[in-house]
Amino acid sequence: MSFLPETEKQRESRLQSTCHTWFHNELCSLPEFQHLRGLGFMIHNDGAKSALTAALDTSRGLIPGIPDWFLSVPCSSPFGTSYHGFYFEFKVGKNKLSPIQSKRIEQLRAMGYKVAVVDNFEHYKELIMDYLNSPKLPESNPLRLGA
Repeated sequence: MSFLPETEKQRESRLQSTCHTWFHNELCSLPEFQHLRGLGFMIHNDGAKSALTAALDTSRGLIPGIPDWFLSVPCSSPFGTSYHGFYFEFKVGKNKLSPIQSKRIEQLRAMGYKVAVVDNFEHYKELIMDYLNSPKLPESNPLRLGA
C-alpha cells in the first residue's frame, strides 16, 4: 500500500496538533502548570473554504492573518518586558508568512503580545518553557490552583 506524500499544509496541521496535545496532556498534567489547562487554544483561521463559509466566518469575526494558536497567559521577563499573551504561527518547509500575516504579527507585537513563528516541535517546547519560566501571574491570581 502506498501513501501520497504529506503536503506542507498537512505537516503544519500535524505540528500544531502535536504542540497542542503536548501542552494540554503533558505540560498541564504537571502540578505547577495545571492552572494553564484550557488557556492554550487554536484560532480558527483556515484558508481554503467555500465563498459561503468564508462570508459566514467573516461575519462572525474571522480576521485574516491572525496566528494559529494562542496561550492566554500574561507574562513578564526579568528584563522588564511584559506580554499580554503568546501567539504561535506554525509554518513548515517552504511555507512562509503571507503579507497579511506579517502585518497582523507586527500589530500584535505593538499591542504587547509575544508572537513566534514555529517550524518544529522542539522549538515550540523551548519557547513555551522559556515563557512560562519567566516571572508570571502573582500567587494571589484566581487562575492559580488553590486560590
